Amino acid sequence: MSKLKGSVSLAALIVASGMATSALSTTAQAQSSTQWEGFYLGAHVGYGDQDTDGIFKTEGSDSAVFFDQLDLTGVIGGGQFGYNWDTGSWVYGIEADVTFMDESDTVFPASSSESGNGQIDLLASIRGRLGVTVDQPRTVLLYATGGVAYRLAD
Repeated sequence: MSKLKGSVSLAALIVASGMATSALSTTAQAQSSTQWEGFYLGAHVGYGDQDTDGIFKTEGSDSAVFFDQLDLTGVIGGGQFGYNWDTGSWVYGIEADVTFMDESDTVFPASSSESGNGQIDLLASIRGRLGVTVDQPRTVLLYATGGVAYRLAD
């Protein structure tokens, strides 16, 4: 933001001294190149739906019960933040995110008096990013990302 203010002030000074053509060119150049460097943050909200089938085995017992249609559904929401470094055509950075979830369900298989339940409370990740700009004025960034993720579930 301060770079743009500086460019506009410089353009006004040049116009005042009779160089209007140069001022328009300077302002257009300042606005035509996207900078990808800096801190960013965001938020997300949505809905999750996971259907699971499997075998439920109780602790301390050798019996196993097949269950189906464990349907983990619920509202999800969270945020992400990161920092990018811009070196010209290449952009690299680091990003972290956390998603809070309220997804849970309990099933009661017909073949047993046992029940099975599932719950997902939180997803989080941290990862690096490496990208390249593919156009002028650098408004498109193609990137790859990779890192580690964590899931808190019952």
